[in-house]
Amino acid sequence: RMRRSGWGIWVQEGHPLNNYGVVPGPEQTAGRAELYAAVKVLERTTANVYLVSDKRACEHNVMALIDGGFEPDGKHADLHRRAINAYEHKAP
Repeated sequence: RMRRSGWGIWVQEGHPLNNYGVVPGPEQTAGRAELYAAVKVLERTTANVYLVSDKRACEHNVMALIDGGFEPDGKHADLHRRAINAYEHKAP
């Protein structure tokens, strides 16, 4: 039996960035769901954001990726690369 993990973004009532869904792919963990939500935020807005997560590791990893102190690797390397790409392609 395969479990499914969900992700969500909440800004405020009616905000266009609000979104949710099921984590794609075979890796279904809370950590991947948190990271996936952070990536979706980076991909969907050019504004500065304040990330709040249940997982301190998610916050730490996203900040380290953005600061260049963390190389994409491991089972979440695909999301690490997406986070870096989204951040680097934001308008200044």
